Amino acid sequence: DEKGIIHTHSYKLTQAVVEHLRGTKHAPRVITHDSAVGSRDRAIYEHVNSTEPTVLVSPSMTEGLDLSEDLSRFQVLSKVPFPYLGDPFVKARMAHDERWYGWQTALTLVQATGRSIRSMEDKATTYMLDADFNNFMARNSDILPMWWKAAIVDHGA
Repeated sequence: DEKGIIHTHSYKLTQAVVEHLRGTKHAPRVITHDSAVGSRDRAIYEHVNSTEPTVLVSPSMTEGLDLSEDLSRFQVLSKVPFPYLGDPFVKARMAHDERWYGWQTALTLVQATGRSIRSMEDKATTYMLDADFNNFMARNSDILPMWWKAAIVDHGA
């Protein structure tokens, strides 16, 4: 009965999530988009203006989006948002700076979680579904903000 967002990190995973939800009672809540020009903006508009508890499912809403207050009371991160290792730019940056990969991942992670929590008074529950999150934290905890780490509640597997 609340609005939220599912960060999928890829269009392939977006399709899999939407397909799975299509067969459930939550299917009418799902709003997604593809890579066509204007598709992302249309999805945001539909979510923001709906009186129903819609859920955005997207690989590309980790920044530049304000889902304050009741526009998102939960968010799901389907995986740790590691940069794509097949990208030549990513490989070049990693060769130049071995900490860049972890830093870029941490930056995207903090940005993504900030889509639903926009002020000190705002609140939303974030679910991290990737089992690799603990490994990421063990390797990169020192570069994440203290306030962000303090908000983590581990409910175990």
